[in-house]
Formats: sequence, C-alpha cells, structure tokens
Amino acid sequence: MKHQLIQAICDTLLQSLWLGLVLSVVSGLTIIFTRRSSARLRYRLLTGYLLMFTLATGLIFLFHLAAPDGINEVYNQTIDSSENNILFSGYQYLNSRSEIIVLVWFLMICIKFTRLGVGFYNLYRLKREQLIPLGKYWVDKVSYLCEILEIKNKITVVESGIAKIPMVLGHLKPLILLPVGLMANLSVAEVEVILLHELSHIRRRDYLVNVLQNFLELIFFFNPAVLWISTLIKAERENCCDDMVIATKQNKTVYINALLSCQQYQVNQRFAMMLAANRNSLVGRVRRMVSNDNHTLSGIEKSLLTVCLVTAVVLTAAFSSVGSQSVSKPPDRMITPAEKHIIEPRQTDTLNLRKKQNPRPAKKRVKLKRSNSSKLATANVVQSEVIKIKSDQAKARFEEDRKRSEVNKRRSEEARARSDEARARADEAKIRLDQAKIRINVAKTRAEEVRIRAEEVAVRSSKLRVKIESSGPKVSPGPTGPIGEPGPISRPGPTGDSPR
Repeated sequence: MKHQLIQAICDTLLQSLWLGLVLSVVSGLTIIFTRRSSARLRYRLLTGYLLMFTLATGLIFLFHLAAPDGINEVYNQTIDSSENNILFSGYQYLNSRSEIIVLVWFLMICIKFTRLGVGFYNLYRLKREQLIPLGKYWVDKVSYLCEILEIKNKITVVESGIAKIPMVLGHLKPLILLPVGLMANLSVAEVEVILLHELSHIRRRDYLVNVLQNFLELIFFFNPAVLWISTLIKAERENCCDDMVIATKQNKTVYINALLSCQQYQVNQRFAMMLAANRNSLVGRVRRMVSNDNHTLSGIEKSLLTVCLVTAVVLTAAFSSVGSQSVSKPPDRMITPAEKHIIEPRQTDTLNLRKKQNPRPAKKRVKLKRSNSSKLATANVVQSEVIKIKSDQAKARFEEDRKRSEVNKRRSEEARARSDEARARADEAKIRLDQAKIRINVAKTRAEEVRIRAEEVAVRSSKLRVKIESSGPKVSPGPTGPIGEPGPISRPGPTGDSPR
C-alpha cells in the first residue's frame, strides 16, 4: 500500500506537467483573444482553468491510488512495447525512481510549509499588534462606501504600525490595515479611493481565491504553468478592483496619484490583499487605466506558448496512440522479462515473413505518405498565405499608425508655433505696458516738478509782497479837515524820529 501511494503521487506529479502544458496553452490563447474584453471575464476564465487543473490532478491521483497493482505494470509494458519509446523513455526513467522524486518533493513541501507558518504568524501579528483605531469620520465614510458596494459584512479599518501598504486580512471578519502616517500624506479623495480598492477585494471575496492560489503554488512549485497562471490571475484581480474604483468615482487622476503614493511602501505579505506590491505590475495597471487596453502576451511569452502548444499536441498524440494500443491488444497475462526476450525474436521473424509475403501494404503506405505529404503541402501553402495576409494587415496598420503619428506630430508643431506666437504677442503687450507705465511715471515726475516750481513762485511772491509792504511810508490816520485840507501832522514819537 505504501509503494502504491508513492507511485500514485509520482505519476500525478509527472502528469501534472502535461496538464500544465495544456493549461498554459489554453490560458495564453484566452489572453490573446480576450484583449478587448473586460478584466472580470478574463479573471473568471483563468480562475476556472486553475480549478479544472486542480480537479484533473485530483482525479488522476485517485485513479492511480485506487487502481490495482497489475494495471500500472500493464501500462508500463504497453509503453515499452509501443513505437514511441523515445518520447516515453524519460517518463519511464523518472517513474522508475518514484521514491527519490517523492522524497525530494516532500522535503521541498516541508520547507515551504515552514515558510507558510511564518507567513501566518506575521498575519497574526498584523491583526493583533500596534493597531490604532480611526476617528468617527472615517468609520462613517467606510460605512457609506460599504452601502455603495452592497457589502453586508462588518468592516474594521485601523492604522497599523507594522503594515507598510494598505491591505485586507480575513474573510469572515475582514480587517483593513492602513500604514501609520499614510493618511497624513494623502488627500481625503485619495484615501477614499484606497479604501474603495480594499473594499472591492472584500466585495469580490478575493481572499479565498488568493489562499487557494498560494496552496497550489506550494504543492506544484515545480510546475511553471501553474506559477504563470497564478501570476496572471493576480494581475487580473487587481485590474477588476481598479475598474470597480473607477466606475464608482469616475476619476482616474486621483486614483493613479494614490497608487503612486502607496508605491513607496513595500512589504512581502503573501496572504494579504495589497494595493501595490510590485513596481512592474503597478506600471502595467497605470498604462491599462490610461490607454483602456488590457494586457496581452509579450514576444517571449508568445514563443513559449507556441513551444508549449507543439509539445502538448505531440504528447497528446503519443498518449492517445499508447491508449489505443493498450485497448486494442490487452495482454491475457503478465509477461515476465524472460518470456519477453524469448517472444521478441519470434515476433520479428513473423513480421518479416508477413512483409515478404504481402508487398501491397507497402504500396498503400507509400500512397498514404504521398497523400499526407500533399495535405501537408497544401496546409503549408494555406498557412503561408494566412501569414502573408496577416503580415500585410500588420504593415497596413503600421502605415496607418505612422501616418497618424505624423499628423499628430504636425498638429503638435502647429500648436507649438501658435503657442510661440501667442507668447511673443504677450511679451510685446507686456513691453508696451511697461513703456506706458514708464511714460506715466515720467508725467507724474514732471507734474511734481511743476507743482514744486509753482509752490516756489508762490513763496517768492509772498515774500516780495511782504517786503513791499514793509518798505512803503506809514501815515497814521487822524482827524481830517475840510475837503482839500490835510489833517494835522503827527508829532514825533518818543524816540524823536519822525515817521518815515
């Protein structure tokens, strides 16, 4: 029973690589053909593919575990007797060393479970230590946002002295953690969109899917397809939350500024739903929000996808041929190695005799090969035509894009020239204004000089009047006589001098 369990685990791990090839091909084609679709649809498709992969590996494990001991040996003998020994030689080599493979896999799982335990301990610390409650304003604001997003759970929002970026913890009792000091550096609108992003994770129940992803990454750490699909799912999850925030607030600028402000805080928390933990993913999210275009595969990813597609087709054909041989010619009893060495020469002799007696099948094979070659030639011609049409379309699109860029460049140059002319006119108007100010100042100065001269003339005239009055004869008024007769002359004063 122990040997059967080890063999079942080894077969499941090896066949999960083949399933991973199929999974990567399907996911890559989905990413290519759903570029114009919503992030929500892409997220659901990728998550469904990952769940199907999990169920398929579970069924394979149960099949190998519940199968009798003789079936695995018959299957291995069928592979040995098939014509695809080159393809299955590596599989047989690994399958013969199942104990070593399972032991190494188990040791790696133990190491990763240790890291998992450390991660859960860090989450426990985040939930229990250095928590600072927020004020009544933000509590009411979170309740209002929950009503907008139709969240019925009780949400707790606190500031944390350990967390470095905003994150969500838990599923039944969600807890939103904000770093201490982050709210002081952001505006009220930016803090509100951050809270909306975290509440979107709670509304979508992303915490459970994230935990499932991390467990699959832990078990299938050797499978690059699972790791790649998990990365795509995480990226699409953040895109879904970004779409919900933008649909609620209708303000991309505030949200992008909030993301850039949170980028300076970095932390490595695997089981927390974080706002922005990777610079490259943040750049992709900002580019997507600005251009309204989903992420597609790069050139390297497309080439790897092509290799995976070819490998998956070859392996599928090999497995189907082996399965048809095992079904059409089931062995009546177990063949020992000694009997195998005895039977093989006889089988080759009979096959040689049949070939000598019946030459017609060889002609049929030649005809089949010719027909297959003609079909392949036509398929290659069609494929080359399709590639040529696609290349022509790509060239036409490139020419259109180049013309548009030239038109935009010309328009930008015209706008720049207009702006330069307007700037020159503004400078001329400014110079004229400065000249008018100078003229006004000169006129004010002249008016001030005229006023000063007028005051000086007035002072001089007053002085001259006083001098004239003081220099004239003074006659004391006295009683006058009859008309024509002068009055009496005044006598000299006490000084004896007569008045002048």
